[in-house]
Amino acid sequence: MSHIICIMKDAMNAVKNRKKILGTVCLLWLLTLSYYVVRMMTPLLQSALLDGAVGVLNNTNSNLLLIIGFIGLFISEGILALYSSKWGILFEKASNEIHIGIQSKIFDKLCKVPYSVFNSPQIYEKIELVSEKYSKYCSGFLAGRTLSSLIGTFISFVFTTIVLINVDPLIAFVVVCGNFFGIFKTWLEAKLNYYSTVEKMKERRYADTYKSALFDRNMIKEIKLLGLTDYIEKKWYEYTVRVNRKTMNYNVLFLLLDLTTYLIANAFTVISLILTAKMILNGETSIGSFILVYSSSGALIDTSGSLFGAFRELSSSSYYHSLYRDLMSMPNVEPNKSEANCEKKSDVSFDILFDHVDFSYEGSENKIIDDLCLNIKQGEKIAIVGENGCGKTTLVALLNRLYVPNKGEIFISGKSQADNLFGLRRCVSTVFQDFGKYETSFRENIIMSDKSQHYSDEEVMMCVRKTGLENKIHEFESGLDTPIGRFVPGGINLSGGEWQKLAITRGLIPKDTKVLIMDEPNSALDPISEATVYKQVFDAVKEDQTLILITHRLGAIRHVDRIIVMDHGRIIEDGSHDNLMEQKGKYFEMYNAQAKWYEV
Repeated sequence: MSHIICIMKDAMNAVKNRKKILGTVCLLWLLTLSYYVVRMMTPLLQSALLDGAVGVLNNTNSNLLLIIGFIGLFISEGILALYSSKWGILFEKASNEIHIGIQSKIFDKLCKVPYSVFNSPQIYEKIELVSEKYSKYCSGFLAGRTLSSLIGTFISFVFTTIVLINVDPLIAFVVVCGNFFGIFKTWLEAKLNYYSTVEKMKERRYADTYKSALFDRNMIKEIKLLGLTDYIEKKWYEYTVRVNRKTMNYNVLFLLLDLTTYLIANAFTVISLILTAKMILNGETSIGSFILVYSSSGALIDTSGSLFGAFRELSSSSYYHSLYRDLMSMPNVEPNKSEANCEKKSDVSFDILFDHVDFSYEGSENKIIDDLCLNIKQGEKIAIVGENGCGKTTLVALLNRLYVPNKGEIFISGKSQADNLFGLRRCVSTVFQDFGKYETSFRENIIMSDKSQHYSDEEVMMCVRKTGLENKIHEFESGLDTPIGRFVPGGINLSGGEWQKLAITRGLIPKDTKVLIMDEPNSALDPISEATVYKQVFDAVKEDQTLILITHRLGAIRHVDRIIVMDHGRIIEDGSHDNLMEQKGKYFEMYNAQAKWYEV
């Protein structure tokens, strides 16, 4: 049970205002324990009220018993009303704080784990499980739903059992035995709940994928034109039915377990009531004892259900705590903010060296990058070309340390790339093919690549002019502060080419950039716009800045210093445009195949 303490520590460490949350947690525990104390005292108070009323009617001195029963029940009802009105509000407040704190820790960790993690379905499923469930257990344990209920129900269970023993040990034994099946039911439900979540996850993900296609602006065009609506709906329906069927199967099983537990417990309760009735007829006990046994038996059934439910939560939580620990123990490959040791001005050249680098995806023997050696001097303007699947984009990911080489090393300025990740992030600016489309203003979309610096309107617009977005921004009264996107209030949408120009502008603006990488940056642009943007990029890049273009479109890259040709993860050609054309190798074939696109 050591994981219980760890979960509570995780919950407490996740919240920001600990003193305030601790006060709320203490009040929640007090309310919960008060609730269970009242529940366990209620049968005694009901018995006292009944025996007192019978005594008054029989002219015996039972006024005190009647008063105690009446006042006690009145106070207990007030406590139950207070619990009902306040507990949910307080728990929601504390739970939200804990949930936000735990999710923030998970998100922060996900930003630091190796990028390759997201290529592993098994690890990705674990991440989904942790993100979805773990904060619930943290809030339940710390804020009182699980542990205080466990303590309260245990005390109530013991107290009620003692009360029944005082009536008759045999009756107590019968009632308690009737609740023992719930122990097995709890253990079984804990395992089934976990396996149910895991089983349904894949089908739910597939169903959500097809559902989200109908809300994607780009996909809906193709769906409409190709008449895929029925197909998408069928696939969504198929996976949704699978999820619902599995949910229903488990729910039926849980219902049968609940019904079996209920029938067994109530069967033993009936036996205990028959025994109590016999004792009353024999004059061995009072009529109040019948109410005491009846109420205590019902309370014990409810208490057992809560007790076993709490045990189920404890058992299930160990699975998710283990997954959370696994996630948090993954090695960090991203820089901490405290590692801000990249000098803005340095006499050391920002040279890049790939030294016999190999890389393959986890679980695959196929090398995406195979014994690659590449030396790029600061200030060089190079293009890396090749057919789809040759390893170009993987090379960019390795250079950005999104992937870690399986073999070999990458050196920046003569030092291992891993030694100064913050410097790498600050000094290397990358425009990806699958760039982000952020629902905010033009300004925020541009300067988010360098939030540590201040940029004036003129500096931002100077960068905007280089990519041809100036006229678009001037169309709107708010200019750079115009919101863009489909969901941001008052937002305007951009075309694919305009989004791409915005992404390139974002890559150009950082002041400390020493290397600008553009991975297929112009895929949404026509050849004329592509050539224009390339010229603007060449003009924008400073002489001492390195430019790396990753592309399979060759018409506009003839004037770079070097062209690197890749094939099956290896460099097969390296030289200027004229040199490679003279060699009449792979580049010569590719360029001639595309030459007609760029004929003037």
